[in-house]
Formats: sequence, structure tokens, C-alpha cells
Amino acid sequence: MNIHPLFVHFPIALLTSYAVFEIISFGKLQKNVTWNFVKGIFVLTGFISALITLQTGELAAEILGKSDLIKMHSFFATIATWIFVLPSFAYGIFFLNHFECCHSVKTKIKNYRLSTRVFYVCNVLSRILLKRWILMILAVAGFTTMMVTGALGGAIVYGKDVDPVVRFVVDFLM
Repeated sequence: MNIHPLFVHFPIALLTSYAVFEIISFGKLQKNVTWNFVKGIFVLTGFISALITLQTGELAAEILGKSDLIKMHSFFATIATWIFVLPSFAYGIFFLNHFECCHSVKTKIKNYRLSTRVFYVCNVLSRILLKRWILMILAVAGFTTMMVTGALGGAIVYGKDVDPVVRFVVDFLM
């Protein structure tokens, strides 16, 4: 049984919403810690659901067979997922540093000497990744690869002539 279609819509909705939130400036909201929490929740849950969706996609590929179109779809799905790992990581560290519920986890991490150094490096990387222009580039790149993945998925299910955009993407990549 192919369960991939049941899971695929969650990362699409969550990561598209995250990308829109990151790309479009909402004025004073951008500097609000709560707004960063909202964006972080969207990208973290979207990334986790994308990992699950990748696994269900592999199961579906075993059922359907691995055509060139399915391989290309899988390739772009993997790229999109791993682009979103960077803001997910950055927001995860942001949560550890800014929210009271995460302080006990942060304290436990700091009890180990090696993990203190690792946590310091993670903090530095997080501060770099949380720069507005870097997040915007990652959001645009992730959104673009996700849309290509969707077009290829549409071509797998409905054929490449279902839509002019799908046809363009398939003809361009294949």
C-alpha cells in the first residue's frame, strides 16, 4: 500500500508557510521573539515531517519501480529536505537559548565538558544562520526545490502533460 500521498502534504504546507514567513517582511513582527518561535516551529515540524515523507517516498518507489522521473523526484525531495535542516538547526539552538522550557535541557548539556564546546560551536553556527539574508536565501532555495519536487511528483501521478509548469520542469530536467 502506498502511504506516501498521506504524508506529503504536511511538509509542503509547513515548509511553504515557513518560507513565506521568512521571505516576506512583516514589519515589527520580524524582531519579535514570539514570531521567531512561530517560524521555528513551522520549520522544525516541517523538516521532521519531510524526513518521514522521504521514507514513505522510498517505500512508494519500491512499489512503483525506480524510473528516471521517480529518481529525479527523490533527488529534489532530498535536496529540499536538507536545505531546511539548516534553519531547523538554527531555530532549535535559538529555542534552547531563549525559552524557559528549554533551560533544563541546556543545563544538562553544559554539565559535560565536550558538549559545552560543541554547544558553543552550535551557538556560533546558529547566530550565523539566523542572519536575515541567510534565512531568506535558504527559504527561497528550499521553496524552489520543493516546487520542483511537487511538479515532478505531479508528473509521476498525472503525467507530464497535466500542467504547463509540470511539462516545463520535466522537459527542462529530463
